[in-house]
Amino acid sequence: MTDQAQRDFLAECQASTTGNPILEQIRDRGSDAVLALFRLVKNALVHAIDNRAVTTTAAQSREILSGFAGMVGSNASVTFLGDTIFVCGQLLRATRMVYESAVELGEIFARCGISEVVVEPDVAPEDLLELVRLVVAAYRQPEQRAALLEARIPHVSVRRVEAELQRKDTDDGLPDSERIVRFYATALVVMRGFFDAVAEGATVLPYRVKRLSQQLVTLAQTNDPALLGLTAMANAQRDDAGRSVLAAMLAVVIGKQITSDKLPLARLAMAALMADVGRVRVAGREGRDQLLSLAEADEARVPPATATVCLATGGVNVPSALRTVVTAEVTGLERESIVGPLYDRQRAPLVESQVLRLARALIDELAPRDAALSAKAPLDAIEAVSRLPAIDPGLLRVFINAVGLLPTGSVVEFETGEWGVVVGPSKAPEAFDRPIVRLVTDRAGKSLNPPREVDLGAPAPGSRVFPRIANVVPPKQARFNVTRVFLEA
Repeated sequence: MTDQAQRDFLAECQASTTGNPILEQIRDRGSDAVLALFRLVKNALVHAIDNRAVTTTAAQSREILSGFAGMVGSNASVTFLGDTIFVCGQLLRATRMVYESAVELGEIFARCGISEVVVEPDVAPEDLLELVRLVVAAYRQPEQRAALLEARIPHVSVRRVEAELQRKDTDDGLPDSERIVRFYATALVVMRGFFDAVAEGATVLPYRVKRLSQQLVTLAQTNDPALLGLTAMANAQRDDAGRSVLAAMLAVVIGKQITSDKLPLARLAMAALMADVGRVRVAGREGRDQLLSLAEADEARVPPATATVCLATGGVNVPSALRTVVTAEVTGLERESIVGPLYDRQRAPLVESQVLRLARALIDELAPRDAALSAKAPLDAIEAVSRLPAIDPGLLRVFINAVGLLPTGSVVEFETGEWGVVVGPSKAPEAFDRPIVRLVTDRAGKSLNPPREVDLGAPAPGSRVFPRIANVVPPKQARFNVTRVFLEA
């Protein structure tokens, strides 16, 4: 494909519809599902549960909700985040009157302590009657909220959406490191749920996944070393979700060296989160989190499967097309020994693809997917990534600027006996070999509480000039919890 043809293709991807028939039906008929719930709940608040008006509405609502879930091909969910309503992860598209009814329903649910209702295709009128019975009880008696949340209603479930997904980017005044850890924990839960759905054939991209990419870019603006420091947990979270979240964090940190524009960085983060959807679909739910390589024939299916799932979940539009190209290029580059060189080496992959390739390669060295392979120390992992074939020298420099020659998470011992952990590259651009170190023990081996931070490449005026680093210590030989160092000030 020529450069002009590629530009024409991307331009034509912009359309008034997504190009995904399921997404279009969700948007067209989502208001019917919300109104069905609204009418049922409102009737139950006015009449007794066994009143004919309520039972009739339950039967009508069942037809609408069951039919909607059948059309979607999975459970039908309605989620309320303040004045924002999502149906199966898509923003509700409705008239002003319907939207006002939806907001009122969200307020009723909020008073009951819930913010999401999920209905299965096999739901029966009796199931919906049990739901509204519990909702009415929780609405009128706050002490009944727990009963609603814990209830096991056949073919219906309710929950309170994770608080982190509702939290504003600047709220609470929490330390940046704590916000990063909370984001990481939430992202693992969200991505595990998403990959479960993909493995079972789902083709709807939840809003929560999109929200993660936006939150990550905002957190990256803080420049807190905890964002890179969490890569020290790569071995602890080696499933698909953990790898995708850590790769997204690392890709955004590298991408920030190229641009400060939040939009392309958010798109890069989304591509990182989505890069394993093809492998998840090919491996299936049972095999996707196993710490071993797929059979060669299955590995060859991953790049096209990735492109297919990306287009199916995002539709035909510019952001989705770019994400599809990036994820397909990355998965192809990772499997060149099986599928052959990308584009027969006639053209270079996108810069975004190269950045994500570097990020994922570092994760692969720190925590190999195949448990039979040994995990490398941060310094050895950087060296291995730098030897990737056909790596662009300029991008390698950007990569080193982001993570340093002594990468974040490296445990170091000074000539004088003090120990510390590298928390980021020096503020002095030329000081590649003199990073910022958080001192953990003094010369006598006594713990420093809290740890003290020094920039070896740009020491503060009048401060002590530190001796040279004598050794880079393997993480297993560290006398302390490396990850915890990033969470202490």
